[in-house]
Amino acid sequence: MFKFFYYAVHKWHVFQQRYNELLIEDCLCEKLKVQLLEKAYYHEYKALYFENMKLKCEIRRQEACSSN
Repeated sequence: MFKFFYYAVHKWHVFQQRYNELLIEDCLCEKLKVQLLEKAYYHEYKALYFENMKLKCEIRRQEACSSN
């Protein structure tokens, strides 16, 4: 259950990060570029965080199965 949740949230943040990076390429205003870059960094951080949580969930599940 949690594995799917972490997977979905991870994919959402990856999508948002890439979307903001594409907007940065087409943006003409430097102030807006900075704001979009901050959003892209935020979503990159969150994507890595939820990927890590998904991996931790898999490890716990494997440990629980192997201990039985």
